[in-house]
Amino acid sequence: MLPGWIDLIHSLGQHQTAALLIVEEVMVLAQRGDTQLARRSFERGRAGWNVDYYNFVDYLRGTAEVWLLLAEGRTQEACDVGLRVTQELREHGHARLKLPRTRVRETWFVARMVHAVVTNDLRRAPSMRELRALRRSKVPFFGTTVLLLMAGRASLSGEQERERELWREAIEECDAKSMHAYAAAARLRLAAHGVEDGAMLDASARAYFEREKIGEVPHFVGLLAPARERTS
Repeated sequence: MLPGWIDLIHSLGQHQTAALLIVEEVMVLAQRGDTQLARRSFERGRAGWNVDYYNFVDYLRGTAEVWLLLAEGRTQEACDVGLRVTQELREHGHARLKLPRTRVRETWFVARMVHAVVTNDLRRAPSMRELRALRRSKVPFFGTTVLLLMAGRASLSGEQERERELWREAIEECDAKSMHAYAAAARLRLAAHGVEDGAMLDASARAYFEREKIGEVPHFVGLLAPARERTS
């Protein structure tokens, strides 16, 4: 249904609104693992927004491209695009606005964390100083997702106790803010540690994935809660 609505909105001359809807569609499809649909949607959005000035549609489209590249397994390219968008935001004066600046940096941090996990190289992950700064921003949503990135970093540095603490903190905060997808991903990560309530955490997470018809669970969790995999 969404592509039809986007085409209708575009035909009515609401090109900016259509472009924004496509950005959100790309991110959701990429996270769910529907990479071919995400790629087609992204290219449609690129063709439908050709203006000679930089605005918020451009930086949001950049964040969507990062998610798409991550979904396609092109993690280094995702990091490069994330860096490019942060630079573009600054060059065009949008970095002075807290929400765009925070959203772009969080997306770039996600890309770097996913790449660090894929390469098993902690040096490629965002630093704790960067992550703490994002946490202190207190920007809704992004001030919470950073907890999952902190947990992912702890998984790479071998700080298992701290990792478990962060997963649990992320679950509590995501539940409180109705961020159910992130809460489910964190539950699955924590359950893999063999904690006492692991079975309940695992069952709750999988019930969410089934309810939302998310078939590519490892892919989904790997993007929303990037961390070193555990088997027990």
